[in-house]
Formats: sequence, C-alpha cells, structure tokens
Amino acid sequence: MLSIVFGLSYKTIQPKKHTLIWSLVFALAAVKGVINATNHIFTDRDFYWIFINAFSLLLQWLTWAGFRLRAKRSPFELKLIFALIFIELILVYFTVFNPHAGYRMMLIPLFGGIMMFLCGWEIFNTQNKVRPAEAAAIIIFSLYGLTQIAAGIIALSQGPTVDSYYLDLYQQVNLIFMPAAFTGMGVFTLLILVDDIGEKLKALAVTDSLTQVFNRRGFYQKSKVLTSGSNYGDAATAAIIITDIDNFKTINDKYGHHAGDKALICFSKLLTTAFNDSAVVGRIGGEEFVILLHTTAVNKNSLTTYELVERCRKETQELDISHGNNTFNLTASFGIVEFHISDSSIEDQLRKADQALYDAKNQGRNCSVIYQDPDKDIVSEAT
Repeated sequence: MLSIVFGLSYKTIQPKKHTLIWSLVFALAAVKGVINATNHIFTDRDFYWIFINAFSLLLQWLTWAGFRLRAKRSPFELKLIFALIFIELILVYFTVFNPHAGYRMMLIPLFGGIMMFLCGWEIFNTQNKVRPAEAAAIIIFSLYGLTQIAAGIIALSQGPTVDSYYLDLYQQVNLIFMPAAFTGMGVFTLLILVDDIGEKLKALAVTDSLTQVFNRRGFYQKSKVLTSGSNYGDAATAAIIITDIDNFKTINDKYGHHAGDKALICFSKLLTTAFNDSAVVGRIGGEEFVILLHTTAVNKNSLTTYELVERCRKETQELDISHGNNTFNLTASFGIVEFHISDSSIEDQLRKADQALYDAKNQGRNCSVIYQDPDKDIVSEAT
C-alpha cells in the first residue's frame, strides 16, 4: 500500500526522483516479504541466505538514496557502495567458506541500523531548520536503527554455531519491533512528503513565478515580520526602495515579450545580489520591484542607503542582456525612503517611496531620489 501511495504521489502530485525511489523501496520490501514467506522453495539454504541478505542491503541503500536525492545530493557515494559490496562478500565468506552463525547473522541488522542513522542524518542535513515532520521521522529512524543494532548484537552472541536461546531472542526482537518500526518509517516518510508539498505550496503563494523573488503578498508578509520591534527594536532604521525599469514597454515592443521577461529576470537577480543578505526583494507590478533593507546592515559596509542604491543603478545600466541575435541594455529609476521602524506602517512608507520614484521619473529617469517631507528639497543625483 505504501508503494502504491508513493507511486501515485510521483505520478499525480510530486514527480520527484526520491518519491519514485521510495515507491520502489516499499515494492521491493513487499517482494522480500513474499520470498521470506516462501523460502522453503530454496533447496540451497546458503544461496537463499546470501540472496535475501543482498536484497536487504539493496533496500537499505535505496532508502538512504531517496533521502540523499531529496537533499539534492548524489546517492552514488563510492565509500558506501564499496561498504555494501564488502559486507556482502564477508557474508558469503562466513556462510560458505568459513561458516559462523554469529557473524553471518549479525552483519545485515548491524549495518542496517547504521544505515537508519544515516537516513536520519540526511533528513537532519536537508535544510537549515528541521520541521516537526522531519524531527518525528528522525526519531523513528533512530529507534528502528537501535532495534536493528540490538538484533545484530544478539545474533553475534550465538558464537560460531546456532544457539537456540539467542536465535529465539533474535527472532522475538525482529517480530516485536521490526513490523512497527518499518511501518512507522513508511508513514513518517510519507508525512515528510506531504510536508514538502505543503511547504512548496506556501512558497508558491508568496513567490513571483517568473523572477522567483517575493510577489506583493510575500513582500508584505516578510517585511512586516522583519520590521516588527521585537526583531530589531523600535529605534532601528530601515529603508524601502521602489524601482522601475525605464521604458519597459519599448523593450517589449521592439524585441518581444520573451525579451521583456528575460530583462525582468536579469534585473531581479541583480537586485538580489546588489543588496545585503537581510534585504527583502519583491516584484509588486509588471516591471516594478521593491526592496526593504535595514540601514544598520548597510552601514556596516560604510555605505549609505543612497550610495548602495546608486551603485545598483549604475550596475543596471552596464548590464548587457542578450536575446536571440539582439543585445540591449536597461536603465532603472529608484525611489528611496528611510524611516524608523516605529514611525508608521509599511504601506505608508511604500507610498512615500512611490512618490520618490515618481519624482525620479519626472527628473528624466535613470536616477535615484530620496523622499523628504513636501516642505523640504528632494535630494537627487541624476546621471
């Protein structure tokens, strides 16, 4: 059932490789269950033991590979692949060439326990903040790993020959813990998948699909969080910059809308790299973008907000955009407002920055203007 759920998810909701891998894991686990239930058909018991444990190693690697792919890392880690081959060769040795019940029964559960901890590490190491579903999955994988290691230690306690007491204890540990742990592993892996989809939908709701910066809704949400007094203190200063690509309609008319889209993408990338890491960049109109930044972060670089914006403006006009056989340049106008976080709402500051942008357009475009009260002069620097 878990295999079908992951398969349907891959087909209809999230066509990611790790989802397909997890579907394969549970399908193969079902096949392994059938083989175990019909093991009497194997006349060569050594062959059966070697084969079924190679199957287990494959399942362990595929489970880990799914979480590696989810974390955007390669599942083909040579050290681990060599370890899998080495474990299987040791198993063959202690099954065929130098039979030892403890060693041959210990290898797979002990290594499987280690693999479960590695899966937990991959979940933990996927992103900066561990989400509740991921934390729960890490706990389940860790518990599963501990039961596997315990089973391996019990198996090893037999010594060279099968000991009925330890064999019975080994089977009881597997019977009691493995079904629940394996099912829990599947359920919490599924929960991670659902959580991933939820996070993706949240991101899509606040992200501009073309430029991948915040959309208007996302900018408002993020900026209100960052300008709350609890984060920086009411005395902290911030700046809002509204910028608009000059004569954008001309680019669309002359080179086509695909060229206009490329210009928007290139300009948004320039904005995200031109300002400090704490800046919030959003697209709030067709060719209109907004940036929120804390001026305390700007001052660390010995630059005023105006100087930083001017540097960005100059970088914009030096940007060469290629589209087909054509290459064209952009210019942009900037409106700036600086304020104390406790002064007024983001909406009020946006209106002031928009007024400064309007003044920049009236001054001939391709310039930066700082908003001041109506009874004061507007400070500007045109090209």
